[in-house]
This record gives sequence, C-alpha cells and structure tokens, in this order.
Amino acid sequence: MSEDMKRIKLCVEGPEGIERRAWPVTQGVPFADGELERGAPVRVVSETGQTIPTQSLCLTTWRDDLRFVKWLLVDFQIDLPEGGAQDVYIEYGPRVAAAEPEQADQRDSAPPCPPLR
Repeated sequence: MSEDMKRIKLCVEGPEGIERRAWPVTQGVPFADGELERGAPVRVVSETGQTIPTQSLCLTTWRDDLRFVKWLLVDFQIDLPEGGAQDVYIEYGPRVAAAEPEQADQRDSAPPCPPLR
C-alpha cells in the first residue's frame, strides 16, 4: 500500500443461516476536515486487494466552499456465506484509481422503464 493511499476497514456481516449473493451494502463514512477532497477517487477492495465495483456520493462538506467531504455514502455488492463476515477496505488518496463501472448485460435485464411524463 502506498503512503499516499489511506484505508478504512469495514466488516460486513450476514445473518445466520442465509447465504448472500451480490448483497447490496450502503454505508455512510465520516471524514475529518481536510482528509478527503470532494471528487477525489474512492474505491472498495476485498482483503486480497480485488477492486469491488463501487458508487460513492458526497453527502455533506465541512464548509461553504464544498472542498472537503464530511460524510461520504458508499454503495457496493458483496457475496457472503451463511452467517459469514468479510472485511473490505475503502481506499482513497492521490494514488487511488477509482473503480471502473461495470456494464450491465442488456440481454438478461428487464426492458427499460418508460420516461416519466
């Protein structure tokens, strides 16, 4: 891990007796003032360093200049065995490359929703 990269550990736990596949996880993460610049790349990785497709959204900033993140909302999906837990890491910093978005396979998806009128 680079000195320019920082990590926050998250432990995702599943309920007993239920296996989870592509289980959606949404987590709010607080940051200290000046720690994460708004718009900086953020990604979630597994314990082995594999990048997990991630979406993130700045919920609030520290000041009116909107420069530094106070709360970040992070969304990703994870597989969990029955009653299992898995550690993942939020990585951020100048040397972090954001996760590339996954493309949905349109052949297996439902038809698009009609536009709102």
